[in-house]
Amino acid sequence: MVTQHSKRVSVNRRQTREERAAEAFASLRSALDRAGIVIPSLRRDAAMPELTHLGRVNPETAERLAAVILAGCEAPVGGVVR
Repeated sequence: MVTQHSKRVSVNRRQTREERAAEAFASLRSALDRAGIVIPSLRRDAAMPELTHLGRVNPETAERLAAVILAGCEAPVGGVVR
């Protein structure tokens, strides 16, 4: 049985996911900007706003992105190298 309350909770949960997705997207875009990486097709999905499309990139961008990710994996976190 679906009640008004359960509908309201469902809507609130979706808003929370969308807000979280918007913050994650902004964080990703900011990190890419700081790293000097441009992904022209980076965008949020219009039909499913909780998804981010990374899209296609050229080999140079893929290599740069991989290098930045790997460098982050090797960086100490809390004094411990992963």
